Amino acid sequence: MDRIKRDGLYVLPWLLLWIIVAFRATTMSFTHDESGTYLFFHDKHVLAYLFDPALWTSANNHVLNTFLYQISIKLFGVSEWSLRLPNVLAFGLYISCAWHLVKKTAPRMILPGMALICLNPYLLDFFSLCRGYGLGLGFQVFSLYFFYKYLARSSNKDLVLAMLGLALSAFSVFTNLMLIPAFVGSFWLTKILARTKKQMHIQLFVIPVLFMLGTAALAYIPISALSGIAEFRYGVPSIQDTFTILIRDSLMGRQYLGQSTIMVTGAILFIFIVLGAGTSINNFIKHRDTAAQFKLFAALAIVALICGFVASHTLLGTDFPHNRKSTLFIPLIGLNLLFALDWLSQQSRFAQRVPTIVAVLLILHTVYSLDLRSTRQWWYDTNTKEFITGIAESGSEPVSVGTSWLFHPTLTFYVDTRGYDHVRLAPYNKTLDTVSVYDYFLCFSNDIEKLPEDYTVVSKTKQGTALLKSKID
Repeated sequence: MDRIKRDGLYVLPWLLLWIIVAFRATTMSFTHDESGTYLFFHDKHVLAYLFDPALWTSANNHVLNTFLYQISIKLFGVSEWSLRLPNVLAFGLYISCAWHLVKKTAPRMILPGMALICLNPYLLDFFSLCRGYGLGLGFQVFSLYFFYKYLARSSNKDLVLAMLGLALSAFSVFTNLMLIPAFVGSFWLTKILARTKKQMHIQLFVIPVLFMLGTAALAYIPISALSGIAEFRYGVPSIQDTFTILIRDSLMGRQYLGQSTIMVTGAILFIFIVLGAGTSINNFIKHRDTAAQFKLFAALAIVALICGFVASHTLLGTDFPHNRKSTLFIPLIGLNLLFALDWLSQQSRFAQRVPTIVAVLLILHTVYSLDLRSTRQWWYDTNTKEFITGIAESGSEPVSVGTSWLFHPTLTFYVDTRGYDHVRLAPYNKTLDTVSVYDYFLCFSNDIEKLPEDYTVVSKTKQGTALLKSKID
């Protein structure tokens, strides 16, 4: 009973975090990419995209996310929360699998371990949005958990579930296809090093190969089509840029150490990730138990994932992932940091305090940086719902609305889904209309001076957006 109460106290903060994720999904304005996801794909048959290359005009269709939100809106109608529900549920999967992994591999480090894997405000954004990134992360950690379970008891069911998690993660975001060879190769190498040849089971190789072939067959047409329109050249030129931007985004732009913040944070992370990998290898050499095997697997996986992107860049000319596409590194980074801190905490009485200090710092950063009303990636849409709702509900007479192009998809989403038939949006145009005068105009604050003088400012936001109203009656 005492253990149940203790576990309950540990679980409670993460349930609270899940509630916060759900609250943001319910209340935040829809965003640019989410609106495109709905407008372009809500009435399309998802399976057709797996077989018809002509349908792929952009990578905006995250297949599994589209499939799941279509089910959700059929059940609950169209709203922000119903469209985002699959990713909110994915966060429950993420924290529950992370909890079990931490409890089994570093049981004395539950709070620091969960903080390292879960307390990243940039990561949390994607579980409150109608995109595939939250789903991809949820199924990635699901896969890690079942790889651990297979290492513990060699059940074919666990290996099937581990591979299923990888496949679902890949169809959530195609960038996550790289997880499959990285995880499978690391898993095989771990098993080869842990057991003699006579102890190896044929299913150990057959099951992953069958899943890899099946995933490759289903993903072939989409990947070929997207490659043909250069969608995989959207990224950064080096793996160093990937991690630099990921650190900057995870810090939410905060400069706690001034101009040196990213460099110092990167150096600390690199040292501790290497330390974690090194201690995991050393622990494996000494013990070979399930936890030791999984720690080796996690160390190999992050190296294999980096090598996979380097090979793709070198051989195929693809760019390295950045911003939201680089979030797939976060669970592996968190695990390797956890194993480093677990080892460090056993070295001295002072070192025992380090994991707790790290957890407290992550909690403070998350509380300080997590914005309940907006996301880092699509910050400019923070007030779009508020603006269009105010315009639409100000009267029933026809009203014209001009806008900078970045706001257009979200304005269209609300006009279409809320039945604002009297609102006439200007046509989508990436060139700012500096000639026409609309009843209202939504733009960035620094564009106001480019517009005709026939507008008066109704509202300016701290995000740098502005709503203007025509002075002409």
